[in-house]
Amino acid sequence: MNKETETLKQLCIDAVKYAHETVQELGETGISRVHVPGKNEVVTKADLAVLERWKELFLEHNTPLVVLTEESRDIPFEKRKGAKYLGVGDEIDGTHNFNRARGILPNCAIFTIFDTLESKFKDALVTAVLEHNSGNLWYAVKGEGCYFNGKKVNTSGITELGQDISIFIDRGPTPTPGHSLRYFNLEQKCWPRNISCAGVHLAGVASGSYSGWDGFLCMVQKPEELASGYLLIKEADGCLMDTNGKLLDEERFDWNKKYEIIAAATPELGRNIRKELLSKEQASELYRRIKS
Repeated sequence: MNKETETLKQLCIDAVKYAHETVQELGETGISRVHVPGKNEVVTKADLAVLERWKELFLEHNTPLVVLTEESRDIPFEKRKGAKYLGVGDEIDGTHNFNRARGILPNCAIFTIFDTLESKFKDALVTAVLEHNSGNLWYAVKGEGCYFNGKKVNTSGITELGQDISIFIDRGPTPTPGHSLRYFNLEQKCWPRNISCAGVHLAGVASGSYSGWDGFLCMVQKPEELASGYLLIKEADGCLMDTNGKLLDEERFDWNKKYEIIAAATPELGRNIRKELLSKEQASELYRRIKS
């Protein structure tokens, strides 16, 4: 790993650690909800406090970055002259868990750096995810592997579906019947779960050999979480594809897009998951038959 990449790796790790420190310092005060004009998702005092801490962190560095985060959406808070890297993050992924579950359900900080401003997922260079309740830390560097609490990890290596195979399925808020029924066949061939924190969902697939699970599906996946999960899973020898079976390597990172994705321990498991998914048309027809 060259010196510049090492610096970027440490910057990602510092970002999620600073987020964690901020959340811990605020305690119960941090979970209070804040109204943000034009935003219909939960935002807390801790979300905004982490954003301010990140602004301070990146101001201290001379790294040529453009930075976008969940709470600074569409307005880069850091844009260095001559920037050549794109940084994307989420101050608290799983904010609803953070706001309502009082330490029971996971929530995390995420930060990823791409080695180009016009990025494809294959351009993700370094990433870090830190779960706020446990303090568990995942990070990955392109070509250097995936690490969980300092230990190099891989996916579970599972290839077949079965009753003991843990597949996390996140339907997003208020899914339509047609959306939910796309998983109808799959849920009968694995152990479906959901903890409503995509950063941890994806990170857990990467560390499945040590502390994690076998797969994750989402039809409305946000890009900032997916960028991190892509690199973690890729470096852990896993597989990330869209629901058409196309690998995400060449897919463009689009800040305003929601992705349909399958994350799996192996390409074989990914293909087996995909075979069990119903198309939108099949799900609609199934719903029509159930209603009648």
